[in-house]
Amino acid sequence: MHTNTSEEWAQLIFGNANLGDPRRTRRLALLASDMAENADSSIVKASDTPAKIEAAYRFIRNEKISPQAIANSGFSQTSEAVKQLPLVLAIQDTTGLTFKHSVCKELGDVNCSNTLGKPSKTRTLYAHSTLAIDAETEHVIGLLDQYYWFRKSKVKGTKDQQQQRPYEEKESYRWQQTLMDIKNVQVNYQIYLTSATEKLTFMNT
Repeated sequence: MHTNTSEEWAQLIFGNANLGDPRRTRRLALLASDMAENADSSIVKASDTPAKIEAAYRFIRNEKISPQAIANSGFSQTSEAVKQLPLVLAIQDTTGLTFKHSVCKELGDVNCSNTLGKPSKTRTLYAHSTLAIDAETEHVIGLLDQYYWFRKSKVKGTKDQQQQRPYEEKESYRWQQTLMDIKNVQVNYQIYLTSATEKLTFMNT
């Protein structure tokens, strides 16, 4: 999915997002373009006018806009690009995003950051992402899947009791669930597991 500018990229990825109103879709593409052009900046710094800043925050706070619909727009574009390639690697991993400001109150009661045993008010949002890569050129195609969660409370019980929990209740189950979700979408591909927890391969059939 090669594009020359951030505007072209944003339009390609988000131009067909189903947000219930075409004006919201246009605003999403504009916001994504500004953020891509200024990837290391905040929304305020990435938006070059007060009007664009206000419009960006109105968009973010609009409860009628589904975050999943935004994500699905990107996943859909990646899936279509994958279909054009003979061999694709889908590499998945989990990362933790640690927050210190007011959003922490919405991220459960578990402190997941390393504070060397000291009390901390930080909280972690986990993101499990699957990135599609062209196996021949090693170029990044895009995200195929992404799942977020946070730990609402600590898992109680002894180590043995925790290990006896149903597999579907464990965070490690997300790896298998991702494989199944992608397989359901990429129905025209044979899927080869090259690592049980890290990488799968699509072969176009």
